Amino acid sequence: GGLRYSKTWLENASSPSAAAKAIKAAGYATDKNYASKLINHITSYNLTKYDPVYSGTNYTAKVAKSGATYLYPTDHSVSPKKSYVTAGQTVTVTKTYTYYNGKKRMYLKGLGWINGEDLNTGSSQAPSAHTSATVSGQMKILMHSAAIYTSTGAKSSAKSVKAGKSMMTYGLVTINGAKYYRVNSASADQFIKASNFDGSPRKLKHNAYLYNSKGKRVGKSKWLKGSSHTVYGGSVKIKHKQYYIVGLNQYVKKGNF
Repeated sequence: GGLRYSKTWLENASSPSAAAKAIKAAGYATDKNYASKLINHITSYNLTKYDPVYSGTNYTAKVAKSGATYLYPTDHSVSPKKSYVTAGQTVTVTKTYTYYNGKKRMYLKGLGWINGEDLNTGSSQAPSAHTSATVSGQMKILMHSAAIYTSTGAKSSAKSVKAGKSMMTYGLVTINGAKYYRVNSASADQFIKASNFDGSPRKLKHNAYLYNSKGKRVGKSKWLKGSSHTVYGGSVKIKHKQYYIVGLNQYVKKGNF
């Protein structure tokens, strides 16, 4: 089945965690914790930095060379063809994925996906980065439940977001000395503290066990004193004890850091 893993494809998976769960659902892995282990790997090694950056900016461009357009933004050797464009034709770009190696795939309105090098996107057509039309974002997993703030650093009336949610983030800003991501492309005034997404490395002062959100110990393995781990956001209280979040549903006692 060529489509067995279709839920993991870029255009069908809202986030790395959705793709990991889809692999599991497709029956790839026998380990029932496969999805959560994969998600932890993605977050602890910051593998999301290899994710394509999505932009929803619309502009017109001219086709540089004639050829097919494709149904998906994936590798064109595995994607069915959708349509055809001719050199010199004017097209409207509505979506762009920029990959970590600099390559781009663009979606042409009504036509399908094309490789960036097949388009002329000279400075005359592409909008400048400063126009309000530019909306490029990066998908991140929120690791720690978080309040939404305004651009002045005040708590917004919007309701808090729970940990585990995949969100598009739009650029890092500093407000009152703390780093935030803008989280709503439409409203410039919604920000979440960056440490809830990216975390910061801390060294263990003592050997430490992992706990779940109920304060129950997970497994027998322990993290060793002196090892460094990513800690997300501020400490949280579980059954009168303070813990740091170190992964999705993974906690370490605050006193160990």
